Parts: sequence; C-alpha cells; structure tokens
Amino acid sequence: MRTFALVVLALAALVEDVSAFASRNGLYRSPAMLKRSARAAPAVRMSVESVDKATRHWCATVTSGADDNWARVKALYAEDAILWGTVSDDMRSGADLTDYFKWFAMIPGLSLVDGSYKSFTQVMGDRAINSGYFTFLIPQRSGEVKTVPARFTFVYRKLATPTADGIEWEIVNHHNSVVPEQPAALMPLVGGSSAPSAADIESVDKATRHWCATVTSGAENNWQRVTALYADDALLWGTVSKDIRGGQDLIDYFKYFAHIPGLALMPGSYKSQVQVFGDEAINSGYYTFYIPQTDGNVKAVPARFTFVYRRRAEPTADGIEWDIVNHHSAAVPAQPEALKPVLSKQ
Repeated sequence: MRTFALVVLALAALVEDVSAFASRNGLYRSPAMLKRSARAAPAVRMSVESVDKATRHWCATVTSGADDNWARVKALYAEDAILWGTVSDDMRSGADLTDYFKWFAMIPGLSLVDGSYKSFTQVMGDRAINSGYFTFLIPQRSGEVKTVPARFTFVYRKLATPTADGIEWEIVNHHNSVVPEQPAALMPLVGGSSAPSAADIESVDKATRHWCATVTSGAENNWQRVTALYADDALLWGTVSKDIRGGQDLIDYFKYFAHIPGLALMPGSYKSQVQVFGDEAINSGYYTFYIPQTDGNVKAVPARFTFVYRRRAEPTADGIEWDIVNHHSAAVPAQPEALKPVLSKQ
C-alpha cells in the first residue's frame, strides 16, 4: 500500500511532467495524430491480439504430440530465424534450429501448465515482440514429471499473407530461458513478484469502459449513475474543470458534464494501458469526446485519462469490481514542433 501511495502521490505531484512521461511511453498524441490513431485504434488492438494468437499457436503446436511435430513447429519460424532454446547451450538457426525441435517438440507428453501463460505484447508496424512466461511439464524417464517455469521473448515479422491457421506473424528471433532463482538482495517487483492476471486486467478495462458508457448514456439520473462509480474519498481532475474536485464538488461536476445533451465518444478512440498492484490498479490512455455546441456544431475533444482504482469487496450489480479513487482527464495539448514524436510514429 505504501508503494502504491507513492505512485498516486507521484501522479499528483508531477502533473507538469505528465506530457513528458506520456511522450516517452506512447500515451501522448497531438490532436492531428490522435485523430489518425483513433481511426487506427481497432487495428492496433487487432494487431496485439494477432501477435498473442501467434504465440499461443506456438504453445499449442509444440505440445501437440503430432508425428511430424518438429516440422509443424519449424514452419512457424522465418528462414533467417535465431533461437535460444530453453535447454540448449548454443544459439541456433537453420538446420540447428530444426534439430532442436526434432528433440524438444518430440518429447512424449510435453505440455504446459494450464493458466501459466502470461505475456506482454509490443507492436511496431510490421515487427512485434511478445515477452512473458509459461511453465512446461516435462515427463522424465523415471516416470516423474518435471515442472520447468520458463520465460520467453518472441520477435515477430508480419507475413505478407496469413497462414492456413490464420497466423499473421513469423518468428524471427526466439529466446526461452528457465526462470532463475532470484537473489534475496534483489527487490521483487512493485506490487508483487508475478504479473497481474488477465482477469484483473480485463476487469479494470471493463470498469473504464463502463464509465465511458455511463457518462455518455444520457439517462435522466446520469450524474448519480456516474458518481456511484467513484469512492467516497475520490478526487477528480475533470476534462473541463480548472479545480481538483472531491465530495460535493465532484458531484457538481457530473451534474454538468454527464448531462451535456448528445455527449458521446468517438467510436474506436478508446485505447488504454492497465497496471495492477494487488488491490489497486491504474488505467491510462485516451479517448475523444464529441461535445455538441449551442450553434449546432459538434466539437471533437481528444482527451487523455488516468483512472486509479481500488478493488471493491463485492462487485456491483453491473459486475464492476473496482471503485475510482482518483481520476485525471485532460484535453490533449498541441505538441511543440521541437518535441520529437513517440518512437512508434517516427
């Protein structure tokens, strides 16, 4: 909790540095860039999913037990691929890579522990990286089954056309290694030694999408429905408020903002990145509001957000598992020409 509190304090204390942080981490977009990325957001999400699919397909293939399994696995690699195998002391390519899978992919009974696969995906145009870990179950000659926790990095290149299995990426570099014993002097990860579960990440994303759907629902009691998503001690930096708000001031904000007639979000503009720290979580990202004007025009307002959540003791009737304890939403500023765009845009 102390570490998480420092995270929250840092968010509040470093407001002036948010744009620099966002720029470094790919969360920042100028208005023109955001309009383009908003249209591309579904494609980005699909790319991430297709990379994850390629890795899961590798997992399913290497453990399939097929008579020609080594050939099936080898077919997932590019001709120029390089491999650091989990149990190989040599870097392999070409025929050496093939030989590795003629042994490893043909181990009788080779399997993965259910639920052990967790990964983090980065997509950079026609290249992608999937890093994470899984746990192999390797039968031994003694009849026992050896459990081998392993970590992986797959580097992918986009295929010109998908394979018959619908795989869109070929492996150009693959590094697998056994998870080492961590020295006592090396501090564990903030929030625990293991990655957040996919269920937690999905539930945080669900809470934010539920906020988006609620604030734009146009219901007669909308301000009540929105404020019910916030903890009693929540603080808010509203998109169009010059003051930080809590309690009644937070309620007053949504009595205005959540009741703007015709308020909507640009389809596909929502994109976020979730961090989970046990019973606390952060969702950072951006979306674009459509705000009708008194002259009949509709103003597009690209905005960026940070939601800080606390896990609820029980889910709400809508299945929401998190209360909002801190919410910072701001219009995306115009980026100075001297400030380099994020790497993915260069």
